[in-house]
Amino acid sequence: MSCLSMAELFGMGFGKAVTKHVAEQMTKKDYHVMNVVFNSAYIWYIIIGTLGCLICVGLGLKFEVFFKHVNSNLVHEGRISMYIIATAMIPCMSLSIFKAVLHAEQRYDLVNLVNVIRSVLRVLLVVGYFQVLSLR
Repeated sequence: MSCLSMAELFGMGFGKAVTKHVAEQMTKKDYHVMNVVFNSAYIWYIIIGTLGCLICVGLGLKFEVFFKHVNSNLVHEGRISMYIIATAMIPCMSLSIFKAVLHAEQRYDLVNLVNVIRSVLRVLLVVGYFQVLSLR
């Protein structure tokens, strides 16, 4: 799960910027600009999430090439790990932008709900990882 947290570095702090700009536009009641900021950030997060997903899938497909020092018995587990990270990348990145907007609206109850959804998604993927390993 720490790998998934590291993957969120692709967001590069845009969530805080979105929170600031959305809150600013909410006080001005300029919903058109607020919508433009949200949509632009959401598209950016989808692009970054997709790019990260493709990188992780590529690393998974050629795991033994990129990680030559890994024991050959662990190559299968490494591939599955890369696929889990790739699977979680896009939904977790897209939920991050919703969390930023909810912070701007000061809806901390919904922010906590988004955090729970992200955490449950990550846990389910890790449990699925162990289930796949047990079938092996």
